Amino acid sequence: MVQVSSGDGKEPKNRARMVMDATAGAIAGCVARFITGPLDVIKIRFQVQLEPISGSSQLSKYKGFGQALTTIAREEGIQVSAQGATTLRLQRPPHDHGPS
Repeated sequence: MVQVSSGDGKEPKNRARMVMDATAGAIAGCVARFITGPLDVIKIRFQVQLEPISGSSQLSKYKGFGQALTTIAREEGIQVSAQGATTLRLQRPPHDHGPS
């Protein structure tokens, strides 16, 4: 049986516990990306928007969070929040499991 130290001075973890921990981490990462993906799209749209943001300006495409969310969903569809997600998923494991 493979046993790896847990790093906290307690008893070592067995293989089943390591698989369970890895699976829980992967599921948590997917849920987090699913929730934060649309928020990242909106944040980036506000960051690259050249027009000033003000309540009375007709020049700004995105004026607020709700309006930006509905405009993006209507014009580009909800799948726009998934663009680039595969690249991010492939990028995360090497960065997440590096030396601490």
